[in-house]
Amino acid sequence: GVSYLRSDYSIQCWQGDHLFWTYAIALTSLAIWGLGIPTSALAILAKNKRRLTRFDTKVRYGFLYTGYKEGHYYWEMVIIYRKVILAALVVFASPWDESVQVLVGGGFILVSLYIHDCNSPFLDVSLNRVESLGILIPGVTLYCSFLYISVEVSVGARLVLFLLMIFLNLGFLVYWFIKSKSGLLKLLQKRLSFRPTISPTFTPVSFPDQGSTIFDKLPSELSLQSSRAELLPP
Repeated sequence: GVSYLRSDYSIQCWQGDHLFWTYAIALTSLAIWGLGIPTSALAILAKNKRRLTRFDTKVRYGFLYTGYKEGHYYWEMVIIYRKVILAALVVFASPWDESVQVLVGGGFILVSLYIHDCNSPFLDVSLNRVESLGILIPGVTLYCSFLYISVEVSVGARLVLFLLMIFLNLGFLVYWFIKSKSGLLKLLQKRLSFRPTISPTFTPVSFPDQGSTIFDKLPSELSLQSSRAELLPP
């Protein structure tokens, strides 16, 4: 059917000016926020990839790659790109039929799941499993939502689909919290337990004209300076 803008029913959606401004604003926002910021972060990490283990680099950029394998320091940007592309596919495919949106989105999710399982970028195995479920469950939710809005589905089937989507997403949140809590606590303890160490060793300096060291001369020099300070007028 034909859809119209809710705030102005004289404007038909996805036609004329509405189509132009929708794509203009969406593409501009996507280029700046969705692609520009993660691309800048990726460029910074690539520039400093040989110094990622240094303390000063971890203080500045560690939030971008901490927890990933050494060869997958860039994977946080891969996750951002995946979410941006999936959102763009759903938005720009909205003029099409719902079945086309589900096929495009579901296919992209399956490809993303395959790429993630082939790389397993996290150091912690449990985090790799959590991320795999985080990719899979949105695909299942997308498919269930397509069946939910289908005309051929009965009311009882819609209720089952609704409860299934709620159960899957809440179950994933609980599973994520349980599996991530230990890893987050370890990382927090590691950060809080850091203490800069200063070596208390000193190297005595010998004077060539006398057999004494700087530690032997220090008290006498201090007493001489204090006596001179006492002779100074107030």
